[in-house]
Amino acid sequence: MNMKKLYYLLLLFCPFILQSCLKDQKDIFGESPAERIDATLKNYKKVLASSENGWLLEYYPEENQSYGGFNYVVKFTEEEVKAYFELASDVSSTVESLYQLIADDGPVLSFDTYNTFLHYFATPSSTMTDGYQGDYEFILMGISDDQNEIMLKGKKTGNRMLLKRMPESPIDYLNAVRSIKTKLDAPKYRINIGDKHLDCTLSNRQLSYQYVGDNEEIVSDQIAFCYTATGIQLYKSLEIDNISAYTFTFGDQQLVSENGDVTIDFVYPPVNEVLANGISTYLMLDLLSQQYNMSATVQGWVMDAYNANLSEWGEALTYVRFTYDSVEQKHSFAFSSKASNGTYTSNFFHEITPVDGTENEIQFGSDYTMDSNATYYPYFGTMLVAKILLEGIYVLEGNDNKKPTQIKVTSKANPDIWFYLYL
Repeated sequence: MNMKKLYYLLLLFCPFILQSCLKDQKDIFGESPAERIDATLKNYKKVLASSENGWLLEYYPEENQSYGGFNYVVKFTEEEVKAYFELASDVSSTVESLYQLIADDGPVLSFDTYNTFLHYFATPSSTMTDGYQGDYEFILMGISDDQNEIMLKGKKTGNRMLLKRMPESPIDYLNAVRSIKTKLDAPKYRINIGDKHLDCTLSNRQLSYQYVGDNEEIVSDQIAFCYTATGIQLYKSLEIDNISAYTFTFGDQQLVSENGDVTIDFVYPPVNEVLANGISTYLMLDLLSQQYNMSATVQGWVMDAYNANLSEWGEALTYVRFTYDSVEQKHSFAFSSKASNGTYTSNFFHEITPVDGTENEIQFGSDYTMDSNATYYPYFGTMLVAKILLEGIYVLEGNDNKKPTQIKVTSKANPDIWFYLYL
């Protein structure tokens, strides 16, 4: 057979060979790509609708998770989604809308109908043209073998998130989240990991810490977190010295990691540091509601100042507060007086420091300065403030070792001179 005849025979049989190859390829895959993605979407919809209590979504807006994480619970039917939201004024309230499962470079869950809860972080405003840069479309990344978790990725942010099957009522869970958020409020925090004890902050749903590494380098990190019903869940693992932690449970005034080798202690400063740290404003006297508690000696000083003020200005003293002026960066006794044409406040600034080696003693400075308004009321200074400062050292007694809401302040030299401060 010459080469020309062989060529024509090959051309004759090629269509049959190609048809056979295509048939074999179809048999290998069983379904077309369109059929496979349709089956995948139907399976996702079936699983989404299968949870009686819905799914917990720990949601992270913005590509760097700079706002932290927030809790949603979403319940699906064939066409609608009902959303509960941690930030709602009432966690039992819901907002319903339509949703879609679509094929777009893979399966996508799209909350494409406006929902005030689900679009909260994506809705622009006059001051935030991009809103909080949140997602409302999510690439579906897979379902766990037990069908209790669905992996998501924000289509806009790329943030990894999870839908977790809810074993309990959405309302009960979100109420527990709100409760834990209150319990985790402390003045300071400290990470204990291996042989390291690191001061840290838990603020605005971010865990931040910094320390000096083995080579004298500064090591720092900031990790977003979401409150849970029992503690916090980090967006990514905290990792130091080959020790890692991801989930923390609250108990006995600390957060404990899942395997117990990392803790975050709550640190409460002593009462003299609480009073001297310049954060809180305390009420010493409220004559309008008759809220005060002080010794007869101090009450006599107050009445002398009250009568002098009333006599000269016709203004009745109403409040005395122990506060901190962030502009002057000084502590102050702030006096408020009420006249027929309004209320006026005068500040008498002074120094206050904890006494070294103690946890319950403070030292007042020996003198005070006045703001411009206080120069009109010098007797508040001479008749009350100066006499308090003259005692120098005071002993403090708080009603709570962790977060005192009232503190008794007693002169160390004269126990007949005392007064209470109320948070």
